[in-house]
Amino acid sequence: MLIIFDCDGVLVDSEKLAAQVFADALLELGLAITAQTCFRVFKGHTLANCFEILRTQFAFEVPPDFAQQLDIKTKHAFTHNLKPVEGVRELLADLVKRGVPFCVASNGGHDKIAHSLTVTGLIEYFPENRFSAEDVARGKPAPDLFVYAAEAMGVPVEFARVIEDSYTGLKAAKAAGIKSFFYGAASKECDQLEAIQFDNMALLPDLL
Repeated sequence: MLIIFDCDGVLVDSEKLAAQVFADALLELGLAITAQTCFRVFKGHTLANCFEILRTQFAFEVPPDFAQQLDIKTKHAFTHNLKPVEGVRELLADLVKRGVPFCVASNGGHDKIAHSLTVTGLIEYFPENRFSAEDVARGKPAPDLFVYAAEAMGVPVEFARVIEDSYTGLKAAKAAGIKSFFYGAASKECDQLEAIQFDNMALLPDLL
């Protein structure tokens, strides 16, 4: 069995923090969107998809250097405030002890993944087993990233398990033919995408 973790919201408690940074950055440009709206609308998407949503749903075009400026602001916020998801360190230690292979596959860039894991002290568990949407033609919700990660880890997709906190990620797992587990509050979307819901990392080993 291979466990494929999403990063933001699954390994590191970053989603609300990143949403606030995004909202503040947009406000500086004159677009007033609450952090709650950013969290709801952009969660799980690649940055390119977020910009497309801004164009189509908000009729707003970000300036050419926005991605770079947002990266700087996000790194600063993460460096000072980012924490690992509660219980995830213990979970990873248990998987290592049991010899269960795992990796991270995120829509975020490699630099962002490495920074998040380093700041939270989780990088020791992911020395090279890190995969990004930068590695494939299409990020989530396309299946490409999960299929690529499984292949790179040498495990057929039917023996992989995905741990996600976004519907974008669940859609990608379903498209890839991988059984998924949703970390968060139960919802009808979990049932529609055939995901097993849980809200405590300590429960995951018994669910796998």
